[in-house]
Amino acid sequence: MSLVGLASPWLSRWLGVGTLAWLADLAAHWAWCWVLLGLLCLPWALVHADGRTLLGLVVLGLPWLPLPPRTPALEAAPAWSVVTANVNLDNHDPRALKAWLAVDSAAPVAVVALVEVTPRFAAAWGQDSRWPHAHWAPREDPFGLALLSRWPIESVRMEADAAGIPRLRARLRSPDGLIELWVLHPMPPLAPRWAALRDDMLASLQPGGPALALGDFNASPWSRGANQLAAQGWQQASGLGPTWPGMLGGWWGIPIDMVWTHGPWRRGRAEVGPDIGSDHRPVRVPLRLQPGG
Repeated sequence: MSLVGLASPWLSRWLGVGTLAWLADLAAHWAWCWVLLGLLCLPWALVHADGRTLLGLVVLGLPWLPLPPRTPALEAAPAWSVVTANVNLDNHDPRALKAWLAVDSAAPVAVVALVEVTPRFAAAWGQDSRWPHAHWAPREDPFGLALLSRWPIESVRMEADAAGIPRLRARLRSPDGLIELWVLHPMPPLAPRWAALRDDMLASLQPGGPALALGDFNASPWSRGANQLAAQGWQQASGLGPTWPGMLGGWWGIPIDMVWTHGPWRRGRAEVGPDIGSDHRPVRVPLRLQPGG
């Protein structure tokens, strides 16, 4: 089973479309689980050492091969950070998230992207002088969105996929120039149709300049959705730290709350945040846009 799970990113691509491809893609999300299962089997394999032991060691390296390209690492101090958080539909208290955002950082938080924002959560957040520019689009279902920014929001509009699932698209006037930004939360891939809609949404993110995409992607870096983003020139900045379902103090889960960059960006070390009253953990990524970007 571990071997099949470790090979699932390739299987999902090779199978193309259909139920089997969808099942392989679901398995691909859980690469950490398959690696752990393989490691637990290693002692038995070493006791019964033969050619299968060497094969098993090689196969444990499979999850690192299909990963999308990473945003290049910073060589200088980061200029600022971005944060994305799924606050959870049933969570109406922003105090834990605000407390984490208030922790001193070498790179102040310039942009906060929130998903699963309800009207009650938005009302409880209120005004916050740290991010004087904001666009709230709360809903009573899991698809409410919000964008908070230190910088002026020059334009913002709500877009939707074929099923009516919204995403927020904005242009921010940063000190380094205009940045295109998406906040998104596609449907979970609960069926082949929803997985295809998710992948179509991600494949449609085609910026004309420096850009960021933040949110709960319902797609891990090993998934077909991440492959779609990489094919459009996006790079993953937020790392492989688990963010959902936030079990065992945040040590167990998969990285589906992510930050992606497009253009000449550099990243610092990503941080997965604490329990904020959600089943997801927030993510903070220090960034810098290179001159001329």
